Amino acid sequence: MTMNSRLLTRTRLLLLSTLLSLSGYSNAMHHQVLGDASLSPLTLKQSHSRHETVLAQAKKGISKSQAASAAQSKYGGKVINVSQRGNSYRVKLLLDSGKVKIVTVDATTGQAR
Repeated sequence: MTMNSRLLTRTRLLLLSTLLSLSGYSNAMHHQVLGDASLSPLTLKQSHSRHETVLAQAKKGISKSQAASAAQSKYGGKVINVSQRGNSYRVKLLLDSGKVKIVTVDATTGQAR
């Protein structure tokens, strides 16, 4: 496994872990494992549904607005346009100097280059 693929795998796992903790899925599963009767089957089903949604979003990668934010935070300026090209986003920025800069953002990791 190359260094880049290990980094990509770690990034995906960190993103997935963060999304799962934000979704509340972990907490519901914790209660289910401990046999907490305060959580109904409906609550657990809803939590599982949120988990599936979060997993689908993690597999899809980042959104257009997240790509725009990544490019803007790295280079500054004003976002003019964002378009998706395969597994990356093309973000067009108008810099403070008046120049237009085109930034490529990886749609999976969110890394601007």
